[in-house]
Amino acid sequence: MIVALVNSARTQRLKGDLQGARDSVERAASLLPEGSGLASELHYEKAKLLLAAGDLSAAREWAVKAEAAEKGDQMGRRRNLVAALLLRQGASAEAKEQAEQALELNRKAKLTAEEANSLRILAEIHLTQGSGDRAGENYRQALALDKELGLGSKIATDLCGLGAVAAKGGDTAGAAAWYRRALEVSRNGGDNASAAAAAERLAQLYRLQGDAPRAQQAEEERKKLLGAGAAK
Repeated sequence: MIVALVNSARTQRLKGDLQGARDSVERAASLLPEGSGLASELHYEKAKLLLAAGDLSAAREWAVKAEAAEKGDQMGRRRNLVAALLLRQGASAEAKEQAEQALELNRKAKLTAEEANSLRILAEIHLTQGSGDRAGENYRQALALDKELGLGSKIATDLCGLGAVAAKGGDTAGAAAWYRRALEVSRNGGDNASAAAAAERLAQLYRLQGDAPRAQQAEEERKKLLGAGAAK
């Protein structure tokens, strides 16, 4: 029952039903025996739910609890979430330490998707710290792994990351190409919301360059994608 409730909470969260997810998590918590091996996954899902709700402090608290309760091979996954939350809270040095540990753990456990997540977090940290070369290297490593796994949404995220690296380095044409690839990957995968987000990145890029016609074109494309998503 607890596993089913946690799975339901995850599905509800991903669909945007945060209240339903909250109810499922609380019901699962009420059934959880003391010392249960399911505690880590339940705490992890609660942390993800709080993150989705925008409560970073509480999300981090529960992510740390999930990490402390982990007794199996998911420690790297737990640590990835802690690292991501630390980064969101502006603690990049602590986030980097956690992400590097997570990367090692995920490689050891052969959790390829989580290894890619660790690399993405490290890439974002390096970009925040002004190390574009290292950020680009990590995004490319993550991209290679995500391509092996065929994870379209993650591939699009990696491509957007490479676009951000190029943009920060002043390579407007390169950034536009990466964002365009991300847009197409998302659109081909039926994820119009992510495709629209990539189109918005394109529009912002062109605005900063003073290219009003291309910015307007990207903005119109964004609106069409959002409209197509709403029509489904």
